[in-house]
Amino acid sequence: MDQIDIIIKLLIAHFLGDFFFQPKRWAGKRRRHQFRSVHLYLHAVIHGLLVYLLLGDWTGFLVPLIITLSHFLLDLGKVYIKERPALFLVDQGLHIIVISLVWITFYGDSSAIPGLLLFLNGPLVLLVILAYMIILSPAAVLIRILTERFQPDRPSRPAGFIEARVGEEVIGLKDAGRFIGILERVMIVSFVLIQQFALIGFLIAAKSVLRYSDIKTNYDRKRVEYILIGTLLSFSIAIITGIVTLWMIKNR
Repeated sequence: MDQIDIIIKLLIAHFLGDFFFQPKRWAGKRRRHQFRSVHLYLHAVIHGLLVYLLLGDWTGFLVPLIITLSHFLLDLGKVYIKERPALFLVDQGLHIIVISLVWITFYGDSSAIPGLLLFLNGPLVLLVILAYMIILSPAAVLIRILTERFQPDRPSRPAGFIEARVGEEVIGLKDAGRFIGILERVMIVSFVLIQQFALIGFLIAAKSVLRYSDIKTNYDRKRVEYILIGTLLSFSIAIITGIVTLWMIKNR
């Protein structure tokens, strides 16, 4: 069996076990009953069985056993940690690291690791990483500084659902605008780097449609203009960052 086929099958087994063959109630019961939960053990065994079936090595039990035990230990540790969005990313990252180590140890070519590290440390990869770093937090800080003087005065209120209203003012979700800005800048830089500029126009059109309803239902002109300034700044920073990065890549 080809080495790439094996790592793909190991990853398929992981995603099948974690997202398709795991009912929602299992996660809640694991967190509630912790190490006493039968679903904790059943979930780990399912992962091992999936690895065993997909690899098709009917006499090879070591790899499925390692995957079963590692998944059990990671999930056991997770139930004792307070649930938060970052925990999901850390958990999935650790599972994938274990799978990668198993693949390298039993099937992979260890000589490929130095080449991979050399590639990741190459100037082009570092340049792309720098571009994405710029459009995340630094861009958000710059936009906030530039738009601070335009921010409309409003009474301090806790954020609620988008449908909630105070007088004529629509109250949005907490930090939603910041995350929307990050996502749109990531998408724009990605579109520029793959030279799919038409997709940027599609993104602008899609956001304009969403903002149209906001303008129709909210008569606070200052707020609308403030949002428009922030949006145009966000798009401009992302497009300029993407174009400069692409130019540097092409001229190296």
